[in-house]
Amino acid sequence: NGSLQFFANPFETIRIAKEKLGGSTIVLSHVNGASFVRKERNENPATVLSFMPTKEELQLWSKDLGMELVVFEDDFYLAVLKTTATTS
Repeated sequence: NGSLQFFANPFETIRIAKEKLGGSTIVLSHVNGASFVRKERNENPATVLSFMPTKEELQLWSKDLGMELVVFEDDFYLAVLKTTATTS
């Protein structure tokens, strides 16, 4: 919750999380939303290393990871990625 933006490469961070968890479900969230993270990044790029992934990015990444994006809400940022049945 509210920590993905502190990693320089969100895709790689999600990939490693999936690897460490052995698949299953990954939930990404930020109580203040993606717009807050964009503002935070613009104000402090040395601390906030990336943006919250867009729906389009997560759809693309999830396919590469053998996952499916099953929930996405941008206002209160919430994304749920589930391992697809063929890769679990």
